[in-house]
Amino acid sequence: MATLRKNKITLLDYNYRRDIENRILMSQLTVHEVDLLKEVLDSSLQFTVDDLASALQIPLNEVIAALDKLSTTKLLSRQGSKVAVDKEMRKYYEFQARKFEEDFEPNIEYIQASLSKVPLHVLPTWYQLPKHTDHIFSAILDKYFQTPKIYEKYLQDLQFDDPVLNGIVKDVFSSPDFSVRSHDLREKYKLSHEQFEEMMLHLEYNFVCFISYRQVEGMWKEFVTPFFEWREYLKFLRDTQPAAIKNSHEVESLCDREFAFVNDLSELLRFGQRIPIPVHEWKGKLTISIDYAFTHLPHLKKYDPELVQSYLTRILSKMMLLQLVEVKNYKLIPTSDIEGWLSKGPQDQALILFRNPLNRLTLFDVDQDLNTERNLREVERSLKRVLHSGWIYLEDFIKGMTAGIGSSEGIVLKQRGKRWKYHIPTYTEVEKTLVEGVICERLLEVGMTAAGTHQGRRCFCITPFGKMALGE
Repeated sequence: MATLRKNKITLLDYNYRRDIENRILMSQLTVHEVDLLKEVLDSSLQFTVDDLASALQIPLNEVIAALDKLSTTKLLSRQGSKVAVDKEMRKYYEFQARKFEEDFEPNIEYIQASLSKVPLHVLPTWYQLPKHTDHIFSAILDKYFQTPKIYEKYLQDLQFDDPVLNGIVKDVFSSPDFSVRSHDLREKYKLSHEQFEEMMLHLEYNFVCFISYRQVEGMWKEFVTPFFEWREYLKFLRDTQPAAIKNSHEVESLCDREFAFVNDLSELLRFGQRIPIPVHEWKGKLTISIDYAFTHLPHLKKYDPELVQSYLTRILSKMMLLQLVEVKNYKLIPTSDIEGWLSKGPQDQALILFRNPLNRLTLFDVDQDLNTERNLREVERSLKRVLHSGWIYLEDFIKGMTAGIGSSEGIVLKQRGKRWKYHIPTYTEVEKTLVEGVICERLLEVGMTAAGTHQGRRCFCITPFGKMALGE
């Protein structure tokens, strides 16, 4: 059973009331007032009202009204036409005003800057870090953000006592664009502006949701989103979710029945107990006579003979791998193990084949350095994302993969200059062939996938048995 992470964020550990007051005021600024605030922050510590009105080209009375509104924040004070700006508060508002920039993103860099407002000695307590950590933010990155798996586990374990906080998180993460208007959340949960901003401080310091601003119809509107890098990752997952193939009845599939491969293998073995199965060489490998197969597996007659012969070659290789037959004088002779095999149901037979450590890809031209247990498992884990997608194109599935296979590093948070990003792996053609082999050979043979072609494109789906086996 998962252990829920106890929330350690205590807003009383810093002057959060000032934050709430200033956040409320900033959320109420008009476009002109935001422009004035930016001009004040760019000006010297002392200037006149006339200078500001001239720089902004707006009426003097509007400048005075805006300055008096901002004076409640302790950012500035006005005596007649003279204005004095508080140096420390200017630093504070330079940080806050970034939210009104067109390209603002509540990103990793922003999170680091926001943590600087909290006393340094508090952070190890909030985030359960070693008290003598040399680089606190690096430790936070490693603990919470380094990979999607780490962050997802953190979110799963995080539980707030207040159900409203959990509701806000659910609303944001389930919205189509992972973005919800603050006004809508306040209305839905009947929160005062002060209550809402206090909740947002909890969510921000817990690295879950953040406030940013966008201009909508000539006005600044407040939105709640996940942190930028995570939102971009979520949008990647959303945009690369393979769409189900329309008219899937048009899919051409050699194995269109559940456990088709092991059933065909077992059916040939049953006949082979009475009449030895003839084999011959085909493209440098031993294969089962296609005429024999057509006699005992008549459903194969509707497929291309080249495709069927390749399929029979695979069946023979698995018979020999499982030591169910021996080849003598170009005939298959059953071994003593055949009775045990045929006494089992298709699901048990599939699992025996799947778990055989010598069962490796043979049909596809896969680099043997890639044909490792680790890489096979990485591809299999990636299929959890499409368990219930129906028939999908293989190439669409690969576009949304994030597994670390071969030379492709798994998805990880990386810094480029000052910017951070969850790096999505790209795959070589050889690595893509491995993925195809796992889905269209290894898992197909054990009944976890069905594979075929649709309008000339390779496609597959997860079978009911595959959903059970891969969805653990």
